[in-house]
Amino acid sequence: MPPSRYFVTGATGLVGSLIVRHLLAEGHAVSALRRPGRAVTLLGPVAGQVTWAEGSLHDFHFLTEQFAQADYVIHAAAKVSFWAREASEMYHTNVEGTANVVNACLAAGVKKLCHISSVAALGKPNPQGLIDEKSPWDAEASPSRYAASKHFAEREVWRGVAEGLPAVVLCPSVVLGEGQWDRSTGQLFNYVRQGGRFYVPGLINLVDGQDVARVVPLLCQGATQGERYILSAADLTYQDFFAQVAQAVGQPAPAWRLHPGAGGWLARLAGLWAWLTGGPPRLTTDALRASLTQNRYRADKIKTAVPGFEYQPVAAAIARMGAHLMGT
Repeated sequence: MPPSRYFVTGATGLVGSLIVRHLLAEGHAVSALRRPGRAVTLLGPVAGQVTWAEGSLHDFHFLTEQFAQADYVIHAAAKVSFWAREASEMYHTNVEGTANVVNACLAAGVKKLCHISSVAALGKPNPQGLIDEKSPWDAEASPSRYAASKHFAEREVWRGVAEGLPAVVLCPSVVLGEGQWDRSTGQLFNYVRQGGRFYVPGLINLVDGQDVARVVPLLCQGATQGERYILSAADLTYQDFFAQVAQAVGQPAPAWRLHPGAGGWLARLAGLWAWLTGGPPRLTTDALRASLTQNRYRADKIKTAVPGFEYQPVAAAIARMGAHLMGT
């Protein structure tokens, strides 16, 4: 694959940092957006190989100037929150920010935009009980405000495609990756490490972040455009997932099943405590609703665009994360 110039948004986050690391390892030139003062710790020693541009997703002229110097733009920036108080900010970042990225890509004439979306943006299961890339969106069945924000962010990308923008959309499930231990899967690892005892009766859909990172440049430099791809390697019950995490971190597995009704009361109590203290709640009704879903995904379309692609085993990624966490 010939060296190319990439511009990455969200490079300081988990998925964005994994993508940047992979691009640099392949010899590509990488520029990235960073908010003033934002730490780049997830990139470690390779942060110095990135050309940083300090600015905002909401500055159209700034984005256009930056994108004009790139062949491909990877939009991985997003706000993930299940707290109702942050819904407006999340919409501002995920939907309006994506609209700016799309408009700047059109103005700059980039070769292709790769938008990192989420399986949360997808719709209802098909008659076989699986969610695929064509599943119709159902606003009433949406489990969270975050899911809605990612869906409407995708709409901005499809609007750009209709206006002539070459683009692809990736919809990863829950991403496994080291270093970000205060949120997403990292937070779940810490929960088990710290002796968490409960599990919820839902499914967690997982993919190794390294799989996400390695398909991005292949799709950018390939002929495919105007397509959406799910990336999901395994569907595990939370009980099974926590058992694997427990083995990886050397702790007992959570053994008590949390009843959804009890979870609802805990979410209300967490919300009350957050209101009293002014801090974010440790559990919200949106987060609980999302964790109780039983979604399964058909995720083999990516193999038609990337011949020879195979998902890495989720068990190996869990073991790798556990070893990293215990070594920190």
